[in-house]
Amino acid sequence: MNPQVWVSVKNVGKAACKFTAGPAVTFFTFKSGEEVIWTSSKCDRTGLTSQEITLQPGEEQKQTPWEWKKVYSSNGTCGEGEVNALPGAYTLSTEVNGVLSENYLQFQLQ
Repeated sequence: MNPQVWVSVKNVGKAACKFTAGPAVTFFTFKSGEEVIWTSSKCDRTGLTSQEITLQPGEEQKQTPWEWKKVYSSNGTCGEGEVNALPGAYTLSTEVNGVLSENYLQFQLQ
């Protein structure tokens, strides 16, 4: 089974906030130690869209889950036919419209 990943954007302020979000401005990066294994910034992003959303204070919006095929990425290709990632410890970080995630996820790939 391949891992499903997604990002949630939350307004932690006291006023409504407008923010551009969506697949075109969302990036996932998987690392093993300091080595980048897979990053969506190297993928063909043709056809991906973004939109401006308005979040009320405390409101959170979850983006559609996406499946990592447990492979390395290379320029322009990020899926089938790439070298398989090895079992081990990984981290996942995200970026949405230039804002880096405060936290990163640690997990074991088997």
